[in-house]
Order: sequence, then structure tokens, then C-alpha cells
Amino acid sequence: MPEPTEEIEIKATTVATRTFRVDRAEYEQALADDELDYLFDSYVSDMDEETTYTTPDGRVHEYPSGEVIAEDHVIEVRETGWTIMHPLACRPNLFACEVNRAAERDLTEAPAVLGRFRCDAATGRFAIGAAVGGSDA
Repeated sequence: MPEPTEEIEIKATTVATRTFRVDRAEYEQALADDELDYLFDSYVSDMDEETTYTTPDGRVHEYPSGEVIAEDHVIEVRETGWTIMHPLACRPNLFACEVNRAAERDLTEAPAVLGRFRCDAATGRFAIGAAVGGSDA
């Protein structure tokens, strides 16, 4: 092994998915009471990473706040790059997603502001919109 010359920083990111079942009546009551985070605590509170959950209506929420972050597409811009979170409608075929294709084509340099933002390609060009929960902006 060569002698170390200088240290560099390496950042590793992990993504975990967990599927769990809850009683529909409990879910509906927690949804009505705006307390889904309490219902989900025992299932996801031990997950170390930033956690989101997708409800049966296809909306993606931030945990534990419950804020909806992805009824549409959301781009997360980090110092090291970007990631698009897709609504459920895209998930069967992500590679054909027009928003993803537009982002790959149109994002030729990193956006200036870090955080999470709604995004779309409704005009045929990739567009970044309003900040959503968990944004550093």
C-alpha cells in the first residue's frame, strides 16, 4: 500500500426502501388527524437517512413532518450533483420520463442554490420551480 500523501473527503450516500402494512382505518384516522408521522414512527424512525414515504394516493411526504414533497417531480440539488424524485406514475419506466430526459439535456451546469425544488418539463425545457420541504434555500 502506498504512503498516504493527503486526505480527501469521500461522501457515501445510502438509500433504503422499506415496505410495511398498516390498518386502513388507522391510516385514514391518522390522515384525517394530520398524524401520519405518529402512525409511521414505529416503522421508519430507525432509518438513519432522510426519509420519505409514499401514501396510497401516490403523494410523497417528508418524514417526520408529513409535508408533501412530490405530487409532481422534485429535484434535490446537492454540492455533488442532483437527483430527481419521481411521482408514482413515472416509476414503471423512469428512463422514458420526459422530466428526467429534459434535466439530463438542459442541466449543463449545477444550479446555484442547493435544496429541493419542484420541477417539470411542461414547456419542453427543464424548469426548476418553488422550494419544497427539506430545502436549504
